[in-house]
Amino acid sequence: MKLLFGLFLSVISFISCVASASSIIIGEQFTLHSNILNEDRTILVSVPVGYDDANTNYPVLYLLDGELNIRHVVGSAELLTRTGHIPPIIIVGIKSVDRIRDMTISHVASQSEHSGGGDKLLKFISDELIPHIDSNYRTHPFRILEGHSFGGLLSGYSLIEKTALFNAHIIISPAFWWDGELIFRKAESFLAKAIALNRSIYFGIGTEDGYGMRQELKRFVELLEKHPSKNLRIAYQEFEDEGHMSAPYLEPAHKL
Repeated sequence: MKLLFGLFLSVISFISCVASASSIIIGEQFTLHSNILNEDRTILVSVPVGYDDANTNYPVLYLLDGELNIRHVVGSAELLTRTGHIPPIIIVGIKSVDRIRDMTISHVASQSEHSGGGDKLLKFISDELIPHIDSNYRTHPFRILEGHSFGGLLSGYSLIEKTALFNAHIIISPAFWWDGELIFRKAESFLAKAIALNRSIYFGIGTEDGYGMRQELKRFVELLEKHPSKNLRIAYQEFEDEGHMSAPYLEPAHKL
């Protein structure tokens, strides 16, 4: 323990020295007015290392709860890029305003009078945010949506309701319990149409997240697997001894 504490102090001292010499900037922040949501939204964007010196177009990861997650997601993406697991990507974080309002997929008054705005947030992303990002950054058409908890619910929902919008989904500890597991009924109806899905989906959850949420997620994965699609790629992972808030920090090392 003393050794670890000493190492911790050394790291803090080193970071302090670096911070005094220069600033480390992982991205930029701007405000985008949404006519769809009738409000201003804060957007954070991080471009990959070497962006300014290249002419490459980059895939884009759209990150829900952006202000909470962008730092560790940027770090994970840089590591996975260096190790060759993923290509360089642009990361777009959407700062949360009202999570229950924006990320739930139906109105449940007992949970919140403002719930059920998921469709509007997806419309904002598709009709306002993506065009803005595509106009101002060198983007590739390949897009990913990542969400945790209520964000995971919305990411799963977007597969069903906005199938063409994203090529891949990262769904961590999703709140699939919402509204009596409404997403299962929607998924069953959607999958019954036998739509060919050329998509990659990563599911992750901590083993300490609770039996109910873990079983819901497993059932959702099994539901997708019961309706196989030639180009549908699914990965599922449980993080040992991790809970609801720690699981998102263990980013998937899978190629999407």
